[in-house]
Amino acid sequence: MSGVRVDAFLADAVLVEDGRLHAQAAGWDVLYAGAIPTVVDRIGLGLLLRVASGATRVDHELEVRLEGPAGEELPIGQDEPRLRGTFALDAPAAVAELEERTVAAGINFEAAPVTSAGRHRFVIAVDGVDVAAAPFAVVLRPA
Repeated sequence: MSGVRVDAFLADAVLVEDGRLHAQAAGWDVLYAGAIPTVVDRIGLGLLLRVASGATRVDHELEVRLEGPAGEELPIGQDEPRLRGTFALDAPAAVAELEERTVAAGINFEAAPVTSAGRHRFVIAVDGVDVAAAPFAVVLRPA
């Protein structure tokens, strides 16, 4: 295991400022659509990456993918089917007594296409291992 735990949640807007995570309308799990297919203005994903003290000062690979109702991978961006990046944490002496450090991340997906109703989920992998998911249901709003 990579020594990284992840808490993930959905939000309407997520901003990272000075290492702190700011989220609005966080914690939802149902997306109501007037019609399907549709385009959602914004879907935000908040991540709290908890890095064990022994896993700091190491580059970790982060990957986010979106799965549809049948477990199929859905497009997450215009050019890449998955969002990928790396992160690392320093371990200054002043925080050496902490068992883990937290890295906050906010990812906003603008003009997100929704092509089917049912269960969807963002899957978060660290160092090639799926460690968290943020599930949600897409429901057709009654007329």
